[in-house]
Amino acid sequence: MAPSSTASAAPTEKGYVINWLNGNDLSQCLTVTNGQYYNGSPVGLAPCGSVNEGQRWVYHPSGVTSVRAAGQNYCLDFGDGGGYDGVPMKLWQCYPGLFQQTLYYTGTNHIAVYNGNQCLDVEAGTSNVQGWQCSGDDVHQLWQNGFPA
Repeated sequence: MAPSSTASAAPTEKGYVINWLNGNDLSQCLTVTNGQYYNGSPVGLAPCGSVNEGQRWVYHPSGVTSVRAAGQNYCLDFGDGGGYDGVPMKLWQCYPGLFQQTLYYTGTNHIAVYNGNQCLDVEAGTSNVQGWQCSGDDVHQLWQNGFPA
């Protein structure tokens, strides 16, 4: 009798959600807004939950890191140079050490460009996420290190 082989699907990479700290409201999560992964995919806010693949992120919650879409080779990217206010957040192919993709989670709940002055920021009154000069008390820039998704 010949041995049988069974093919199994590759396991889905686990990731974490990243919640916007909007006061006591943690219902909005960082999301690949169109569910598509390509250079320039927009990233914004959407209601958390329903096992949204576009809300799973892989990163190190302490120290220097990239923030990568789970199961993909696309990272949060602050744009050319990562130094201009209002640049829409997007995904871009991950390049280790690329300035605009080298981030860290600060002790004050910000996700910031390492050795830069830009933080992940929610545009007031919208679900748009952008880069903006870091401000310690700006509620539009406060994020909760996520829970497993």
